[in-house]
Amino acid sequence: MTQPSDLIAYSLRIGVTGHRHFSDADGVRRAVENLLDQIDATLRSAPARHRDEDRVPHFSFQQVDQLLCAAAKFIWRTLPVNPRIVPLENQTPLEWTVISPLAKGADRIVVEAVLERSRAQLKVIAPFAKADYESDFTEPGDLEQFRELWNKASEKHELGADYGEVLPSDTEIERHRKQNLRNEGYFRVGRETVDACEFLIAIWNGQPAAGKGGTGDVVAYAIERGRTVFWIDSNNPIAAARMIVPKLSGDELNGPLPGTTTKPIPRSAKHLLGTFHQLAAYNRDPAHDANKIDAVYKRDAAYLRGEATKARLPDELLTQILDKMLPHYARADQLAIRYQELYVFVAVGLYSLAAVAVTIAVLQVLFFRHQLWLIGFEVLAMLAAVGLLRVSRSESWHEKWLHDRHLAEQLRMAMFTNLLEMNRQSCDLSPSLNALPFYHGPNSWVNAALRRIACDFQPPEVPQQHFAAIKRFVIDGWIDNQANWHASNAINKRRAAHYSHTAGLILFMTTLVAACLHWARVGHLAKEWTAPWIIGQSATALAIICPAWGAAVHAINALRERDRLAARSQQMASVLRSIAQRAEQTLSLEELRRQIDAARQVMATENLEWWISLSFRAPELPA
Repeated sequence: MTQPSDLIAYSLRIGVTGHRHFSDADGVRRAVENLLDQIDATLRSAPARHRDEDRVPHFSFQQVDQLLCAAAKFIWRTLPVNPRIVPLENQTPLEWTVISPLAKGADRIVVEAVLERSRAQLKVIAPFAKADYESDFTEPGDLEQFRELWNKASEKHELGADYGEVLPSDTEIERHRKQNLRNEGYFRVGRETVDACEFLIAIWNGQPAAGKGGTGDVVAYAIERGRTVFWIDSNNPIAAARMIVPKLSGDELNGPLPGTTTKPIPRSAKHLLGTFHQLAAYNRDPAHDANKIDAVYKRDAAYLRGEATKARLPDELLTQILDKMLPHYARADQLAIRYQELYVFVAVGLYSLAAVAVTIAVLQVLFFRHQLWLIGFEVLAMLAAVGLLRVSRSESWHEKWLHDRHLAEQLRMAMFTNLLEMNRQSCDLSPSLNALPFYHGPNSWVNAALRRIACDFQPPEVPQQHFAAIKRFVIDGWIDNQANWHASNAINKRRAAHYSHTAGLILFMTTLVAACLHWARVGHLAKEWTAPWIIGQSATALAIICPAWGAAVHAINALRERDRLAARSQQMASVLRSIAQRAEQTLSLEELRRQIDAARQVMATENLEWWISLSFRAPELPA
């Protein structure tokens, strides 16, 4: 089996906050079930292309993009364009995780509704120690229901200390102090719930919190943290659930909190949950080519077998790499190569078409003044540039290239580091939503997918007698291989940059000569279509056309960052060779792990830096 057969599932984390008592509890339950059904149906559409039903049905850029993608697919049959309908067998599996402190009312209604779904689990975050928390459940059957749900939880976390029950014998000051502590505990658990979830369901009357830590405070914190908040009006649960979002310029202030507004829930997966849409697109990507994936798999499998044979690595240590991880790597690598080709095609195409438009305009004005039909080719070149950019953005080719390449490089590292059992501690499938302080790294689905694939790999115990074989395999097959690749990449990038700079210099010198001829008024007074006239008009044309092509060459070189990547790869080759030398001197598995971990940190940092830098290099229309 050379291709991964299972779709990578998405773990959707839903938090809940809300009131404990409702006048229409059955209506609230139906509203929650309807909301979950709507979320489920919307996500099942990913990555299908269709008009967002929330929009007013008039001609829009979204419809233009659909027409452009259809036209591009008709012209270029192998172009990867997302389908309009996703077959059931291709839909990304959805795993539901509900996060709640299991308070009475809203919490338990949402928890029970989620747990009724397939592939669902419960994560409980209690505001106090469990024994202290249970003292809050005094109504008949309340405590029994809490304990029943508590026992169903796959994860349980207890926050804070035992603040003690509020007793009738307490003084007013003591009672007030304890109550404040408990309110702070409830607010803390609300914040923890928000931090751990992607979606927050708020079953709330829209009024300010009656005390610290109330629903209004938790919702405000969720908006501040950028979470998606679904609001079910507890006073009118029959009304459709809406999203609470920060008010933007031009929005009406109709939200329940200051500075917020509400809007309908999006009907497209891309707008509802972009990370799920991206994973769904990866799972059944239209650029997927089974033959190319097989070719990548066979190439890399032959390489790994050759390195394993040279290192005398036991077959059982290589088998799981070939069966469990290499198929996923081959897929990610093939997709990354395909989207990199499209990125280059778009980058070169945009600036080349702009230069072509300038060339046509100049030639028509200077040589073919009466052939106005030539202007149509200028317009066509400009429209082609716009269409190319719209299709590339609509289909997210640049974004897919970055994500797929990042995943492929992480899988390459995992194939070797897992041999040393260095990844078991990272098998938590609940990824953090925190990003770097200044830049956003790859979206959480990439890291979650990596953890699922890597944690499915369970290498056998590594005896000391295989130490030399593993060391030889990891150093030669991975570190030295990557060092050699970076050295070769530095040469190739430097050569390409040199050609680009040379082309720019030639265009500049041509412009200078043409400008001098134009300044000397060569051919200005000659009759049309005589040699002096043709020379003079050509000089004028070149003085305008060459800078346009020079700007295109410079923009393409800058967009592809050849100079910077050449310098980076040269430095990476030096660093990795130094680590390989230190790894050669290790005498135990533990020492080898330290050197391999250093190599992993260097490569992971370099890969993340590459991702961040290129994320700001999306193709744009020439100004």
